[in-house]
Amino acid sequence: MPASYQGSIGFPASGTEVFDACLQAVPQCKFRLVASNPVWRTIDARARMGFRSWGETIAITVSADGRVDIRSSCRGIQIADWGKNKANVDRLFSALAALLPFG
Repeated sequence: MPASYQGSIGFPASGTEVFDACLQAVPQCKFRLVASNPVWRTIDARARMGFRSWGETIAITVSADGRVDIRSSCRGIQIADWGKNKANVDRLFSALAALLPFG
C-alpha cells in the first residue's frame, strides 16, 4: 500500500465557493489538474516527481457546507514518503486559507 496522508478543514463559505477556490489553489501549488467535476465537487491532481518521491496523486472533495477533504498518495508502490504527502496537503490548505475567509 503506497504512503499517503489525508486532512480535512472547514471554511465558512458555500461548497461552490470552496470548490472554485480549490481550482485556483491547485495550479498555485504547482500541481497539475487532471480532472474536476463541479457537480460532485471533486478534483484530481498530480504532484511532480522529485527527489523525495515518484510523484503523488491528490484527491480533493468539497462538501456542500464548505468542508474540504484532501488526500495525497504516492504513485506506484512507494512505501515511505519522507513527509511529502503531508506537505502537499498542508500546501493546499495554506493556499485555500489565503483565498477564503477562515471564520
